[in-house]
Amino acid sequence: MYVFRGVAQLFARVQAESDIVYVGRATRVGGIQARVAEHFVPGTTGSPSGRLFQFAQEWGYALEVGWLTRDDLEQVIAIERKILEHFEKDHHELPPVNRSMP
Repeated sequence: MYVFRGVAQLFARVQAESDIVYVGRATRVGGIQARVAEHFVPGTTGSPSGRLFQFAQEWGYALEVGWLTRDDLEQVIAIERKILEHFEKDHHELPPVNRSMP
């Protein structure tokens, strides 16, 4: 599981501010390193990779990533869900790149 955040950048939310841009998880071969690298390859703006690329390259935001590793995928999914639920409770919306995610 990983979180992208703006470096020294707060983004206005419906309620309050936050530096979190995206919360995701890596379930593919290659793990977190491969998944995070995918976000910096130009893509379509309709995908998380494309939107994170826009934040970094087109709009000039400096981003950093933090991560947490677990062997149990169900535990990772539960942690990610809990982070997003708390974020939505605090800000009345999801992080900008997570908004159009199912």
